[in-house]
Amino acid sequence: MNGNKLTLEQLVAGATVYLGKLNYSESRLNQCNSAWNHLKCFMSKHEIAYYTASVGEAFIYDMMGNGPFQDLTRWEKQIASCVNVLTEFMETDSVKFKRSKVSRELSGPIGLTMREYIQHRKELGISISTEDEYRYHLEQVLNYLGSKSINTVSQISNCIIIDYANSMGFAPANTRSRNLSILKGYLRYLYESNKRGNCKTKCKPLPPRGQGPLLHY
Repeated sequence: MNGNKLTLEQLVAGATVYLGKLNYSESRLNQCNSAWNHLKCFMSKHEIAYYTASVGEAFIYDMMGNGPFQDLTRWEKQIASCVNVLTEFMETDSVKFKRSKVSRELSGPIGLTMREYIQHRKELGISISTEDEYRYHLEQVLNYLGSKSINTVSQISNCIIIDYANSMGFAPANTRSRNLSILKGYLRYLYESNKRGNCKTKCKPLPPRGQGPLLHY
C-alpha cells in the first residue's frame, strides 16, 4: 500500500484482514480496532482525510502531551503500539512482530546543522527520549523545507518559517507549540553559532530579536 493515498477506513480494513491471516487473537484484533477508533476521532477532529506515518506520530505525541512516552498508561502504550502496527502495514504491506525503531537521518546541509544542534542540546543534558523528540520535530521541518526546494541554511527566511507554521494547522495545539518551540531553539542556535563563527555550513544570520513577525531570537 506504500505510495497510495488511503483513508483510515481503507487501511484498517486491509490491516484487519492481514492480521487475521497472521492468527492474531480476537481480543488483540478488538484491542487494535479500539485503538484505531481513537485515531479516527483524532483525524476527524483535525479534518485529516488520509492517513500517513506523520499523522500517526502526531496522534501519539498528542496522547503524550508534554510528558515522556514512559509516563503513558499501559493502555495508552498499547494504543501507540496498534498505531505503529497500522503504519508498518501501510508502509510495507506486512507487520513484523516488533516494529523497528524509526531512523531519522536528518540528511543534507540543513540536516547537518540540526544534528549539531541536537548534539549541543545533549551536551547540556537532554535525555534520550527528548533527543528522539527533537529529531522527530526537526525532521518535520526538514521535510517541509525540502518540499520547497530549500536545501541550505542561507535560504531559510522568516516568510518560509511563517508558511511552515501555517502548514501545521492540522496538528493539535500542544504538538504545534512544541514543534515551533524546538524550531525556535534551533534557529536561535544557528544565529548565535554564526555570530561566534562556529557554524559549519556558512549560515546566513536571520533577523535579530524584534525584526521578525513570528520567531524571534
